[in-house]
Amino acid sequence: MNFFSNFDLGRAFALLIKKIRRIFVAPLLMLYRKILRFISPTNIVGRVSSDIKGEVKEITQKPKSLKEYFRFGDHYIAKKLVFVLTLLLMLFMVFMARIGIPFIQARFFVKSMVINTEEMLGYTGRVELLSGYENPVVLFEGRLEGGQIQGRGEPVRLPGAPGLPGGFPDGECTQAAGNCMGRREVSFTGGDFLMNQYEGNGILYQEGRNQILYEGGFAKGLYHGVGRLYYDSGTLQYEGSFAKGAYEGTGKLYDPEGVLVYDGAFQQGAPHGQGKAYKGGRLTGDGEFKAGSLDTGNEVRFDQAGRVLYEGQIAGGLYSGQGVLYENGILLYKGGFASGRYEGTGALYGEDGSPVYEGDFTQGLYNGSGRLYEEGELVYEGEFASGGKTGTGRIYEEGRLVYEGGLSQGVREGRGREYGEDGKLIYNGGFSEGMRSGMGKVYDSGERLLYEGNLKRTCTRERASCICRKRESWCTRGISPRACTRAAANSF
Repeated sequence: MNFFSNFDLGRAFALLIKKIRRIFVAPLLMLYRKILRFISPTNIVGRVSSDIKGEVKEITQKPKSLKEYFRFGDHYIAKKLVFVLTLLLMLFMVFMARIGIPFIQARFFVKSMVINTEEMLGYTGRVELLSGYENPVVLFEGRLEGGQIQGRGEPVRLPGAPGLPGGFPDGECTQAAGNCMGRREVSFTGGDFLMNQYEGNGILYQEGRNQILYEGGFAKGLYHGVGRLYYDSGTLQYEGSFAKGAYEGTGKLYDPEGVLVYDGAFQQGAPHGQGKAYKGGRLTGDGEFKAGSLDTGNEVRFDQAGRVLYEGQIAGGLYSGQGVLYENGILLYKGGFASGRYEGTGALYGEDGSPVYEGDFTQGLYNGSGRLYEEGELVYEGEFASGGKTGTGRIYEEGRLVYEGGLSQGVREGRGREYGEDGKLIYNGGFSEGMRSGMGKVYDSGERLLYEGNLKRTCTRERASCICRKRESWCTRGISPRACTRAAANSF
């Protein structure tokens, strides 16, 4: 009873499982350890060392039979010796091909190769770089380090391409067919090379000519820093700051004739920032530039024929502020602008230079107070709205006043007065849709009152100046205004 009470079935089962696992896993662990020992570097090196020692010992032993000799006439040479000599010869040839000959050539000789070919890749030593295989031009004489032009070199002088005073310190490169740098055939002197690219301060010459193309700073083969760029003719093109081969910072730009065209800030090769633009020596733009164009400031613009198109202020690249606009070289408008349209007070002119309109504008339309002209003569003065005569105004014919009062889009409306050819009042009253309507007074040529009362849509001077009621037929008969007036007076 005591035995069964102390028996733990769970522990007994776990112990059984552990024993069974050891029986099956132990052989696998032993095999795994043998494989590790077999492939371990220490074991491999030991076996190889033993094999080599054995082979060396065997080679050093004297051959024991004639089968281990080569016979050459009366002479016998051990096959082991021939094998060793052949192996050594092969190793020597590989060494010379890979290391020996390149070292000797790089140390004591100058190797000629075409620039930017596979031959240059990784090469170290003195070289003579050629422009090509046919009619080669020497581009560089100096040293390559890992296939890159670096260190000191000997100058290659082209006819008419002088060096800087004091000689040539760090190699020279010309470009006839290569990628040293540049957009034209050039020679480079007075500077350094780094990774086959110009670095530091130097001068580019046009190949074969005593002509400077660029002088100044370089970085990674590109214009960088302060420099001067020239046209092919030798005329100064740009002077100022560069960054990554483009105009950047402050500089001056000139045309091929050497005339200044821009003076100010640049960004990525285009005018950007505060600057001044010129044309033919004349200031044409002064203000803030963006992406090559004047954005805000004062500007003079020209049409395709070279005539002045606009002269005045701009904002956001559009006419804004006070300015003068021309058409085909003739004055068209003078006054205020906003967002490229007439705004504020201004004046429009005809082709003959005579005024067309003087007054207020809103979004390019007559709006506010103004004066309208035809062939230089005043025809209207007063109020405008949305481009039409609306409000209170005066109408003139041949320089004399014919109407003053209310109008709506050029048509008489509301209270107004009409005047005769002699300038005397002939009507004072209401108007509707251009005709006399409502309460009004009619006068004769002597300004004597002819009629006072209500009128219903009576003809006006715009319709043959007929002032009578119920006689609109007279207005269509070609009756003169004076005759119509007399007839109307007789009928009352």
